[in-house]
Amino acid sequence: MNIENILEQGITFSLLQENQIHQATECFTLSFQREPMVKALEIPYEDFYNFAFNVCKKALEQDMALVAIHEEKVVGISILQDALEDELTFDNLHEGLDIIFSLLGGLQQKYIDDYHVTEKGKVIVAFTVGVDKDYEGKNLTFPLFDITVKQAKKLHYEKMITEVTGIYSQNFAKKRFQFKPLFELRYKDFEYQGEKVFAKFPEGSNPTCVLMEKVL
Repeated sequence: MNIENILEQGITFSLLQENQIHQATECFTLSFQREPMVKALEIPYEDFYNFAFNVCKKALEQDMALVAIHEEKVVGISILQDALEDELTFDNLHEGLDIIFSLLGGLQQKYIDDYHVTEKGKVIVAFTVGVDKDYEGKNLTFPLFDITVKQAKKLHYEKMITEVTGIYSQNFAKKRFQFKPLFELRYKDFEYQGEKVFAKFPEGSNPTCVLMEKVL
């Protein structure tokens, strides 16, 4: 992978700064709007933006948000979160977001229970990595995630987990960063309030969400 090519284009990587939070939130939101789950659940931009802003704000305060910058614009965002971090609460949360939290939270809780995670500061979650649509396929994800892993080590975490929704991302995590798959959930089997909400998941989409682990 030609990381030097990315650097030659003038892209830099750093912790998120307060004056970048709205750009970072937009990058986070737009990258997730392309996710099959978000499309299937028809989550409006405004609802996702409000959620993403609060996530970015909290991560900023904890030095757990990293960004890729090109020509003073945020073109990539990566967010970390302690595995035992209290969940953010929202008024009038869109049901689609609650469904996603239920799916991902279920996998994460299984990991916490099965691996007896009882202390903060031990296991960190790679909560999201997203890039601007115009920068997809330009080798941006690799260096962005690389500094994300380095930041987790700097914060003295022992393990990193991530819930990976797409087949490309799953292969990327395994091959590039040596993540080990532990649990998987088929979207079409997932039930929310007794209903299989992804029964008509888009054809051609990755069929499973996989929780993976990496020793830091």
